[in-house]
Amino acid sequence: SSAYNGLSKALCKWALSEKVRAKEIVIFQGIPKKGEIDEFPVYYAAEYEKIDSLENLGIKKLKKGIIVGPEATFLNQALTNKLQAYALFTPVSQYPTPEGAAAIIESLNDLYNLEVDTNQLIEEGKKIKKKMLELAEKAQEYRRKQLGDAKREGYDQYFQ
Repeated sequence: SSAYNGLSKALCKWALSEKVRAKEIVIFQGIPKKGEIDEFPVYYAAEYEKIDSLENLGIKKLKKGIIVGPEATFLNQALTNKLQAYALFTPVSQYPTPEGAAAIIESLNDLYNLEVDTNQLIEEGKKIKKKMLELAEKAQEYRRKQLGDAKREGYDQYFQ
């Protein structure tokens, strides 16, 4: 959209300004995944120059897919402005997935020798997962009462 274009141009102008002088732009995006997510591998989409440094850290190339939304517009604008730009992806579910954000931040910690603490994100993810399971159990119990379906075990259909 034109709003994304304007925002992307403004961000690139800022990144290239004398004050900032950004050398790289990193875009983060979730890969929607059905079901419960226990692992959060990080994948990349990058220009040739960045591949070795990403793969040396165990980050795998995204085999297929498309980048959409403002992230796609910003990535395109950055590359058009001769900024080195790449994208990192991790699986995300339909509910908030802080562990995915933590996985990407940990990759950035490794890439750029940063020390951004991700413990709070991981703990929040555990709390959200626990709460979602509790809600799924309550919904399943309600469904059993409404339908008289006492034989069905589990509540995994809420994570499909």
